[in-house]
Amino acid sequence: MINFVAKPLVPACSVVARYPSVLSAIVEPIAKAAGARLSRQSDLILGWLSRAMSTPHTHQILILIRKLDMLRVFVTLYFILLCSLSHAALPPAPLTISAAQEVVNQFRDYYEDDFNYDMSRVAKSAFPTQEQSYIYAKYMNKAFNKAGYSLDKTLYEFFKTGGISGGTAGNPNVLFMQKLNLTQYAISLKSTGTANAFVKAEAVSERTIAYAKDVAIENPITNIDYVIDATPGYAIQGLEKYKREKGRFIGYIKPGVGPWKDWLYFESESLTGEQYGIGIVQISGVDGKELEVLKALNGKRVKMEGTYFMAKGQQMGELDAKFIAIDPKFFDLSHNLIFKVL
Repeated sequence: MINFVAKPLVPACSVVARYPSVLSAIVEPIAKAAGARLSRQSDLILGWLSRAMSTPHTHQILILIRKLDMLRVFVTLYFILLCSLSHAALPPAPLTISAAQEVVNQFRDYYEDDFNYDMSRVAKSAFPTQEQSYIYAKYMNKAFNKAGYSLDKTLYEFFKTGGISGGTAGNPNVLFMQKLNLTQYAISLKSTGTANAFVKAEAVSERTIAYAKDVAIENPITNIDYVIDATPGYAIQGLEKYKREKGRFIGYIKPGVGPWKDWLYFESESLTGEQYGIGIVQISGVDGKELEVLKALNGKRVKMEGTYFMAKGQQMGELDAKFIAIDPKFFDLSHNLIFKVL
């Protein structure tokens, strides 16, 4: 059961800005009528011209025709521009349950039957196929627009704020996505098939697709922003024996205050807490280019690639402290560390 709540009237311009379908419904008939009327006027003048080609007013008549045709072009372009600007002005949806419900309501009221019919005609798969992705993107994009939001900008904000593991207290991103059954499609935007399907449906921009690929942990960094060059011969005394591995992470570089006190460490956004951090370097030992890079990255969300090791049987932090790092991980600075700011 849906409860309807009366809302105060808002100015027409606000309605048009948020609901571009209203603008289209008003503008398109006017544009067509204006174009048709001007076309009829041009036809009448052309007929008259054919009967009066030998008159001394032929030149003036040709000028009048050109003006009418130009006016028709300007009228059409003006209304096309208005429509495109109204769509571009749509904001991202807040990543909250209430905003997701707004979109769900529009989807159920206007598009669900057509969506189900189209989905019934394509092959089923546990993971979105290109055909399923196109159908989903087509109708969900319409539902977002109908609710006054941009699906493209919403997806960009979703990735920008941490993806599945992101969000704010009380409003984790994952709940918004689950409400719209959008999670798997968003994750799959890093793949060519799903990306092409969403582009075909005019549901996402190249900017959003590029960002989806940047934040996919399995994708190597392509456009490097910063590098900390390898330090030949670097070693931490007593920890040389541990096996090295290459890794890729997304998160933040932070100064330690608990287990990593006096160190700079990396905190992954998928596993927060200083005790789970990866040690980078002792603060007292940072200088030169290394210092410049770490200062530039302070407070920024980054994707990071490097070589690390786990010191099994060791720990960082005071024994009686609330948190200690057991089997701590360290980056091996005898290998390059590379960064991409997200």
